[in-house]
Amino acid sequence: MFVGITNTPRDYAWGSTHAIADLLGRTPSGHPEAELWLGAHAGSPSVIEDAAEVGGFTDLAGWIAASPEVALGAGLATRQTDAAGSATATPRLPFLLKILAAGRPLSLQAHPTTEQARAGFALENEAGIAVDAGNRNYRDPFHKPELLFALSDTFEALCGFRPLAEVRGIIAELRLLDLATENPQAAAIDLLEQHLAEGLRDTVDWLLRDGRGGDSGEVKWLVERVVALAEYAKFLAVGGANIGYAGELAAVRVLAAEYPGDPGIVLALLLNRVSLKRGEVLYLPAGNIHAYLSGLGVEVMAASDNVLRGGLTPKHIDIEELLAVLDFTRAPSPRLAPIVVADGVARYRPGVSDFELVHIHADAAAPSPTPVPMRQITLTGPAIAICTAGGFLVAGSSSSRPLKRGQAVYVTPDEGTLTFAGIGEVFLAMPGA
Repeated sequence: MFVGITNTPRDYAWGSTHAIADLLGRTPSGHPEAELWLGAHAGSPSVIEDAAEVGGFTDLAGWIAASPEVALGAGLATRQTDAAGSATATPRLPFLLKILAAGRPLSLQAHPTTEQARAGFALENEAGIAVDAGNRNYRDPFHKPELLFALSDTFEALCGFRPLAEVRGIIAELRLLDLATENPQAAAIDLLEQHLAEGLRDTVDWLLRDGRGGDSGEVKWLVERVVALAEYAKFLAVGGANIGYAGELAAVRVLAAEYPGDPGIVLALLLNRVSLKRGEVLYLPAGNIHAYLSGLGVEVMAASDNVLRGGLTPKHIDIEELLAVLDFTRAPSPRLAPIVVADGVARYRPGVSDFELVHIHADAAAPSPTPVPMRQITLTGPAIAICTAGGFLVAGSSSSRPLKRGQAVYVTPDEGTLTFAGIGEVFLAMPGA
């Protein structure tokens, strides 16, 4: 069964005013459009285009709740667990597909493991904290791994703690810049190096705790100095100087303009700065601290709203809980390579049961054994597909549906193997195999 779905983009302030509309061939709203949600998450469930197709239900969440065996399939409908891990929870779609457009940097954040989410959700419920309260950490008992497929020519992000050798290189560059100024303040940089000698956890704790303590303090001084040195680096570069870690210092300037005085500006220097090209994929497992800076992409994640923030935001930060969730392992950015299933069909499988992403592409200029290029993929459960270019006729075992640029469809698992006949680009999210 194919069910047409749509939604209104979320108007978060960091969103682009045109990127999502340009991609999908829509008229811009004139306001920031940050995320188009396609799924059954309660925060913004997809709207069903023809309610008569599904017994009068107007949104995807309502239909799934009423007919889980049809919408999810018998296996997934009975494979749900609650906060305690018992199989008594309401059946749910385990993933959420998004089109994300970052016109401004997002907050630094990390997401919990399943065990952390269950424990934290239960504790906050026992404490009587409202689920929608501003100081709530856990809004559901689920983890939230996610991946992002870059659609813009470049997608900029911060992701995970960078290797120690690179952090030392950045500090060395800051020292060189500091020495070149008229009023060197090496002691500010010394503070950062001293805490790093005690470990990453100590450093993050110090940056957030002292940095959010008011208008005075060591971190405030350090942030001001780092921003001043980043501005000085820009001045020297205009004069032809070769500046090391120029991209990282450019990110400092951007973050300082958006979040003046925020300790996340310095914390960002400890993270991998990632520049994805179109078609490259970033995977963010539990505990990975990250922030999207700019760009357009397709994001798929476990259907959860659990976010532990770590800077670059005026919102609630629970330092103790963040430190408990963070993975302090130093490693390069966790990019995810595709599994090429066939010509024009690539699967991105991060190894979680909640989701995987399939990219289907058919180019009119590429050779094809048939007059109309055809691509196939076998479903692992219910799926959501969105067409971002061209158009296809999508056929399953019992029905078919045209899918054009800007259109999205929910597919029930009984359709089996899908055939996409046409020219263009489609993204398909479904449970992980």
